[in-house]
Amino acid sequence: MGVPTTAEALIERMTAAKAGDKEAFADVYTSLFVPVYRYILRRVGSRSDAEDLSQTVFMRLYTSASPFTAEGKSPLHYLFTMAHNILVDHWKKHGSAPSQSFDAEMIESADNAHSHKLEDELTIAAALEKLTGDEHVVIQEKFFTGLSTKEIAGHLGKSEVAVRQIQCRALKTLREILAG
Repeated sequence: MGVPTTAEALIERMTAAKAGDKEAFADVYTSLFVPVYRYILRRVGSRSDAEDLSQTVFMRLYTSASPFTAEGKSPLHYLFTMAHNILVDHWKKHGSAPSQSFDAEMIESADNAHSHKLEDELTIAAALEKLTGDEHVVIQEKFFTGLSTKEIAGHLGKSEVAVRQIQCRALKTLREILAG
Protein backbone atom coordinates (compact mmCIF):
# COMPACT_ATOMS: atom_id res chain seq x y z
CA MET A 1 0.00 0.00 0.00
CA GLY A 2 2.82 2.44 0.74
CA VAL A 3 3.20 5.33 3.13
CA PRO A 4 -0.22 6.58 4.24
CA THR A 5 -1.05 10.15 3.26
CA THR A 6 -4.31 10.74 5.13
CA ALA A 7 -5.32 10.33 8.75
CA GLU A 8 -7.79 7.59 7.81
CA ALA A 9 -5.14 5.68 5.85
CA LEU A 10 -2.71 5.99 8.75
CA ILE A 11 -5.30 4.66 11.20
CA GLU A 12 -5.99 1.76 8.82
CA ARG A 13 -2.25 0.95 8.52
CA MET A 14 -1.77 1.25 12.28
CA THR A 15 -4.64 -1.15 12.92
CA ALA A 16 -3.17 -3.59 10.40
CA ALA A 17 0.30 -3.22 11.92
CA LYS A 18 -1.02 -4.00 15.40
CA ALA A 19 -2.74 -7.08 13.90
CA GLY A 20 0.67 -8.34 12.71
CA ASP A 21 0.91 -6.99 9.16
CA LYS A 22 4.66 -6.40 8.67
CA GLU A 23 4.21 -4.24 5.57
CA ALA A 24 1.74 -2.03 7.44
CA PHE A 25 4.20 -1.77 10.34
CA ALA A 26 6.91 -0.63 7.92
CA ASP A 27 4.54 2.02 6.54
CA VAL A 28 3.69 3.26 10.05
CA TYR A 29 7.38 3.30 10.98
CA THR A 30 8.26 5.27 7.84
CA SER A 31 5.46 7.78 8.45
CA LEU A 32 5.87 8.33 12.17
CA PHE A 33 9.48 7.64 13.15
CA VAL A 34 10.65 11.24 12.62
CA PRO A 35 7.91 12.88 14.74
CA VAL A 36 8.45 10.32 17.53
CA TYR A 37 12.22 10.82 17.34
CA ARG A 38 11.84 14.64 17.51
CA TYR A 39 9.44 14.33 20.45
CA ILE A 40 11.96 12.22 22.38
CA LEU A 41 15.03 14.23 21.30
CA ARG A 42 13.52 17.44 22.69
CA ARG A 43 13.17 15.73 26.05
CA VAL A 44 16.47 13.85 26.38
CA GLY A 45 18.80 16.12 24.40
CA SER A 46 21.01 13.26 23.25
CA ARG A 47 20.71 11.98 19.69
CA SER A 48 21.88 8.47 20.58
CA ASP A 49 19.44 8.23 23.51
CA ALA A 50 16.65 9.60 21.30
CA GLU A 51 17.41 7.01 18.62
CA ASP A 52 17.47 4.18 21.15
CA LEU A 53 14.28 5.31 22.87
CA SER A 54 12.50 5.84 19.53
CA GLN A 55 13.43 2.30 18.53
CA THR A 56 12.05 1.12 21.87
CA VAL A 57 8.72 2.83 21.09
CA PHE A 58 8.42 1.01 17.78
CA MET A 59 9.60 -2.29 19.25
CA ARG A 60 6.95 -1.99 21.95
CA LEU A 61 4.38 -1.15 19.28
CA TYR A 62 5.41 -4.22 17.29
CA THR A 63 5.49 -6.64 20.23
CA SER A 64 2.51 -5.32 22.16
CA ALA A 65 -0.44 -7.70 22.26
CA SER A 66 -3.10 -5.01 22.64
CA PRO A 67 -4.88 -3.95 19.44
CA PHE A 68 -4.91 -0.35 18.25
CA THR A 69 -8.24 1.42 18.54
CA ALA A 70 -8.37 5.02 17.35
CA GLU A 71 -11.08 6.17 19.80
CA GLY A 72 -10.83 9.71 18.44
CA LYS A 73 -7.05 9.82 18.76
CA SER A 74 -4.48 9.59 15.99
CA PRO A 75 -1.79 6.91 15.73
CA LEU A 76 0.74 9.67 16.45
CA HIS A 77 -1.03 10.47 19.72
CA TYR A 78 -0.91 6.75 20.57
CA LEU A 79 2.85 6.68 19.88
CA PHE A 80 3.49 9.93 21.78
CA THR A 81 1.75 8.42 24.79
CA MET A 82 3.90 5.31 24.44
CA ALA A 83 7.01 7.50 24.05
CA HIS A 84 6.08 9.49 27.16
CA ASN A 85 5.81 6.28 29.19
CA ILE A 86 9.16 5.05 27.87
CA LEU A 87 10.72 8.43 28.75
CA VAL A 88 9.37 8.21 32.30
CA ASP A 89 10.92 4.74 32.63
CA HIS A 90 14.19 6.08 31.19
CA TRP A 91 14.27 9.00 33.62
CA LYS A 92 13.55 6.71 36.55
CA LYS A 93 16.48 4.50 35.57
CA HIS A 94 18.99 7.15 34.50
CA GLY A 95 17.79 10.55 35.67
CA SER A 96 18.28 10.06 39.37
CA ALA A 97 21.69 8.34 39.27
CA PRO A 98 24.12 11.28 39.09
CA SER A 99 27.84 10.82 38.63
CA GLN A 100 29.91 10.64 41.82
CA SER A 101 32.27 13.33 40.51
CA PHE A 102 29.84 16.18 41.33
CA ASP A 103 29.71 17.70 44.77
CA ALA A 104 26.52 17.31 46.83
CA GLU A 105 25.29 20.88 46.27
CA MET A 106 25.53 20.58 42.48
CA ILE A 107 23.74 17.23 42.60
CA GLU A 108 20.93 18.62 44.75
CA SER A 109 20.56 21.63 42.43
CA ALA A 110 20.40 19.39 39.35
CA ASP A 111 17.91 17.04 41.02
CA ASN A 112 15.67 19.98 41.95
CA ALA A 113 15.83 21.40 38.41
CA HIS A 114 15.07 17.97 36.93
CA SER A 115 12.24 17.49 39.41
CA HIS A 116 10.70 20.87 38.54
CA LYS A 117 11.09 20.23 34.82
CA LEU A 118 9.47 16.80 35.14
CA GLU A 119 6.70 18.29 37.30
CA ASP A 120 6.08 20.99 34.67
CA GLU A 121 6.01 18.38 31.90
CA LEU A 122 3.55 16.26 33.85
CA THR A 123 1.32 19.31 34.46
CA ILE A 124 1.36 20.13 30.76
CA ALA A 125 0.76 16.48 29.84
CA ALA A 126 -2.25 16.40 32.17
CA ALA A 127 -3.60 19.60 30.59
CA LEU A 128 -3.05 18.18 27.10
CA GLU A 129 -5.08 15.11 28.03
CA LYS A 130 -8.08 17.38 28.64
CA LEU A 131 -8.04 18.56 25.03
CA THR A 132 -10.08 16.89 22.31
CA GLY A 133 -8.29 14.35 20.12
CA ASP A 134 -7.56 16.75 17.24
CA GLU A 135 -6.61 19.60 19.58
CA HIS A 136 -4.17 17.32 21.40
CA VAL A 137 -2.59 16.11 18.16
CA VAL A 138 -2.26 19.62 16.72
CA ILE A 139 -0.53 20.97 19.86
CA GLN A 140 1.77 17.94 20.13
CA GLU A 141 2.77 18.02 16.48
CA LYS A 142 3.10 21.81 16.25
CA PHE A 143 4.94 22.65 19.45
CA PHE A 144 6.54 19.42 20.65
CA THR A 145 7.41 17.78 17.36
CA GLY A 146 7.97 20.91 15.30
CA LEU A 147 5.81 19.98 12.32
CA SER A 148 4.42 22.66 10.04
CA THR A 149 0.71 23.44 9.76
CA LYS A 150 0.76 21.88 6.29
CA GLU A 151 2.27 18.61 7.62
CA ILE A 152 -0.27 18.47 10.45
CA ALA A 153 -3.11 19.10 8.01
CA GLY A 154 -1.87 16.16 5.93
CA HIS A 155 -1.75 13.84 8.97
CA LEU A 156 -5.22 14.83 10.09
CA GLY A 157 -6.80 15.01 6.66
CA LYS A 158 -7.93 18.60 7.29
CA SER A 159 -7.23 21.95 5.64
CA GLU A 160 -4.50 24.22 6.95
CA VAL A 161 -7.16 26.77 7.96
CA ALA A 162 -8.96 24.11 10.01
CA VAL A 163 -5.68 23.15 11.71
CA ARG A 164 -4.98 26.79 12.63
CA GLN A 165 -8.51 27.10 14.08
CA ILE A 166 -8.02 23.89 16.09
CA GLN A 167 -4.67 25.23 17.32
CA CYS A 168 -6.25 28.54 18.39
CA ARG A 169 -9.05 26.76 20.30
CA ALA A 170 -6.56 24.36 21.89
CA LEU A 171 -4.26 27.15 23.08
CA LYS A 172 -7.19 29.04 24.56
CA THR A 173 -8.33 25.89 26.37
CA LEU A 174 -4.79 25.20 27.65
CA ARG A 175 -4.49 28.77 28.97
CA GLU A 176 -7.76 28.32 30.87
CA ILE A 177 -6.74 24.91 32.26
CA LEU A 178 -3.27 26.03 33.34
CA ALA A 179 -4.53 29.32 34.81
CA GLY A 180 -7.21 27.58 36.87
